[in-house]
Amino acid sequence: MSDRRWHRRGVIALLVTLLVAAVTVSGCSQATRYDVLTFFFTGVPEPGEEAASEARTAATTPTAREKRRSGLKFLGKAQFFMHGPFGAGQCERCHATAASKPFRTGKAQVSEKVISQAPSIGPRLAFPWEELCVTCHSEKSPAAAKADGLWQHGPVAKGWCTLCHSPHKSKRQYMLLKENNVELCTQCHSTNDLQITAQHKQDPAADCISCHNPHVGKSTFLLKAEYDEWQGL
Repeated sequence: MSDRRWHRRGVIALLVTLLVAAVTVSGCSQATRYDVLTFFFTGVPEPGEEAASEARTAATTPTAREKRRSGLKFLGKAQFFMHGPFGAGQCERCHATAASKPFRTGKAQVSEKVISQAPSIGPRLAFPWEELCVTCHSEKSPAAAKADGLWQHGPVAKGWCTLCHSPHKSKRQYMLLKENNVELCTQCHSTNDLQITAQHKQDPAADCISCHNPHVGKSTFLLKAEYDEWQGL
């Protein structure tokens, strides 16, 4: 019995050796490997099936980059844009929040139309309107325009920034108040007046800032063909 057991073990070892050699031999085709393996085992995947299964697994397994991105999905699309000081809770940058600061009323320095366009501003401002925004946005100040030999858009020169921009937050980038620039500009520039110009009559729905700068320009028309205020940015 002992000799038979050793004989059986020897046969099994020989078969395993032959199996390994057949499967790993250089140039061995998938069909040959499949024939050899199925001779000894059941459930062997058909040629190409294993590679296809690996490909399907790879296709359905998220990559490391996709895993990182999936963690950011909760952010979604931005619901609104926020003015930096407002988002940081730095209300005192624009508003008088203590008795030590003089309360200045915006109504005494700007038209009722501007106040109506930005009712959230309120009268308790830390600076007069013409100084308020340019304390941070100095590049939009009358002094900067004069130094560069440029004309300023009327509302910009007066500090009436809230005619176009929300001081706190907006659904549009740059905190713009309207859905598009045509709606924004025609608050002041009537459609009838604009139609006098041939270019405006040809395309009344054209985006205003495709031809005009919103803040400064070389002439009163603020044409981008003469000077582009966004150049170099």
